[in-house]
Amino acid sequence: MSLLPKRGSEGSRRLLFTFADQGISSTSNFAVGLAIARLAGPTEFGAYMLVFTLWLVVLGCHRAIVTEPIIVSTAGRDAPETVSHGVSAELLLGAAVSAVALIAGLACSAAGAQIATPMLAMSPWFVFLLVQDYWRAMAFRQRRPGLALVNDSVYAVVQVVAAGAFWLLGWRSVGSMITAWGIGAAAGAFLGLIWFPATYAPRAGQELVRRLWHLGRWLLLDYLASFASDYSYLILVAGLLSGVAYGGFRAAYNLLGPMLVLVLAAANIGLPAAAAHNNPDDPEELRRFARRLSALSTICIAAYGLGVAVAGDVMLRVLYGPKFAGYGFLATLTAVQYVVTAMVLGQGVALKAAGKLRRLWRIRTLMAIASLISTFFLVRWFGVDGAGWGTAATGVYYSAGVWWLYRRELVHGGDHDARFATRPATSVVTFGSIMEAAEAAAAPPPSPRGSQLPT
Repeated sequence: MSLLPKRGSEGSRRLLFTFADQGISSTSNFAVGLAIARLAGPTEFGAYMLVFTLWLVVLGCHRAIVTEPIIVSTAGRDAPETVSHGVSAELLLGAAVSAVALIAGLACSAAGAQIATPMLAMSPWFVFLLVQDYWRAMAFRQRRPGLALVNDSVYAVVQVVAAGAFWLLGWRSVGSMITAWGIGAAAGAFLGLIWFPATYAPRAGQELVRRLWHLGRWLLLDYLASFASDYSYLILVAGLLSGVAYGGFRAAYNLLGPMLVLVLAAANIGLPAAAAHNNPDDPEELRRFARRLSALSTICIAAYGLGVAVAGDVMLRVLYGPKFAGYGFLATLTAVQYVVTAMVLGQGVALKAAGKLRRLWRIRTLMAIASLISTFFLVRWFGVDGAGWGTAATGVYYSAGVWWLYRRELVHGGDHDARFATRPATSVVTFGSIMEAAEAAAAPPPSPRGSQLPT
């Protein structure tokens, strides 16, 4: 007989399946970049990583517009019709992105830009990539991470088989590795049809997005602001560094892939669980969950970050090749970003679950502006090392903003305005007073029709 109660055993299995699934998913993505780095060298690897960053934009947007609104709005109940219509929305979005990527890739090819090859190679696969990710999210929504694990395992196996076949046939190029990745995603997308309801109803998909737009628009704005603060500096750095230096910087950044596994796995668990813990009669329940999620994430990420700080140069040389040696210091600074961000991971998820989307978006917008400005000057002053320091600074900005908002909205709650009004006047300028003034300046004017929006 198990020493743990049945519920605890099931929770432990879900946790194990979630981390295993995210590990497989991130490894399949990491393997593509690793193969391209060894085949083509730093310059073409940098071009591929720039396209991959644009893919992250698409991934975040589809989650904000479709996936996360479904998770939040259907928490605690079955909704097969909503899940089915969500697939239609994903198909429409994927087709639109593929068309845009094809046109952009052709334009880049005509201009002779190196980014053209990876962009054209990825353009046919966006539909499959989005649908496969949607199935993963629906599995987590139903607290059935085992389904996501099976799906991603099939995805990875098919990708490896396709890449091996291309290698044996002599098709050893950037395009062939991306194509193998896309074939794996297609396998996962079709596999999901076995477990989840799906119908192709474009109008129903559009209607679903419109119906959930009151959530989706703020989740989208929050993601775009989050991307701007967390990742847009990666695009900015591409324009400031040489091709070789940018490739080395991105290799060092990618060395922290296992940390990203932990962050994404924690987020996959976190949002559905935080929505379930969002109890208006017991606000401490959500705060307790946020503290535990942040603590667990920080401990795990800090352990790996210490290893990177000690052996970053060796890891880069072994994984990416001798051309990438010497960028270990940048990997250490990236580890700092992940550790600092993990310290408020639970608090950020709790703010989403509590519906504090508009204010979270404002804070992230301010953090994005600070990140871009500081990164620009750091790179101009210190070159590729400045890009590393900009990475660490981005994590600090984000964590400070989220922590301040969490304390204001979920710890002090409605008492904040009264406490602030009765606080003795002081000439000391604090981070909170700066954020309050900046948030007030960034706030949009009130709706003339008095429409109620998520705070």
